[in-house]
Amino acid sequence: MAGIAAEKGGWQQEAEDVVRGMTGGLLIGTPLIYTSEVWTLGATIPPLQVLLLLVVAYALNLGCVVWAGFRQGAGGGAHHFSDALETTALAIVSAGLLLVVLYRIRLGDPLGIGVGRIVVAAIPISLGIAIANHLISRNDSRTEEESDGEGAQQSSTSLANVPPRTLLELGATAAGALFFCFNIAPTEEVRRLATELPELYLPALILFTLLVTYGIVFVADFTGQSRRRASSGLLQHPATETAVAYLVSLVVGAGTLWLFGQIGPGTDWELIYAEVIVIGLPAAIGGAAGRLAV
Repeated sequence: MAGIAAEKGGWQQEAEDVVRGMTGGLLIGTPLIYTSEVWTLGATIPPLQVLLLLVVAYALNLGCVVWAGFRQGAGGGAHHFSDALETTALAIVSAGLLLVVLYRIRLGDPLGIGVGRIVVAAIPISLGIAIANHLISRNDSRTEEESDGEGAQQSSTSLANVPPRTLLELGATAAGALFFCFNIAPTEEVRRLATELPELYLPALILFTLLVTYGIVFVADFTGQSRRRASSGLLQHPATETAVAYLVSLVVGAGTLWLFGQIGPGTDWELIYAEVIVIGLPAAIGGAAGRLAV
């Protein structure tokens, strides 16, 4: 975090870098965490291999940071080493939070199991964090140039043109959610998570999902953020859009679960609720990625 105090607004920029990195990491790493192999490997891996994985993760992050850059405008040299360390730390925190809300780390678990699962899960997340600036365009590049040229036209657009834009974004949300759900819905992990999650964890998982998707679209400074905040279109308020997009993602998630026979008319309603909320996290993250693309 070198040099942040040297410029006005440095802490705000650092916060954006952190949010952009963590959400970029979750875009890549979340589907992998929905695999029992990660849970099993993390619970059985020896401590020496855990340490080796951390070294490998740091080395991979260092390479990604040198290639793509973790934060915009950062210098080279020592900055690369500190940025790679920061991306590794953020990945560990992100993986830990995700595993906790999914009840893969529990009170009373041996320390080695929790640490092993976090480190195994942190590797793909850390790569997403390290290349977040390269993975998705930042808000202050192509999009702002386009929005400057289209500003007058958008300001004069009638309300009749609002529904098509809203439908486009809802369609992109559904498409992104479907892409993520098709990788997860057929697996047994959704049912396993749904049956093992304590009832009180489900509202926490909903809140976590809403915070992550809000961060992806409205805080992380990815493409289109300024345009979204300035839009007066239907459902374009950040809180409203986040909530509606989440509901769309839940519908898509429920549909894919039904399609693959995970839920049906004979399934207990409490289990259906739990399964839909569980798949709602990757679905909503995919939906947020879909909205960034339009």
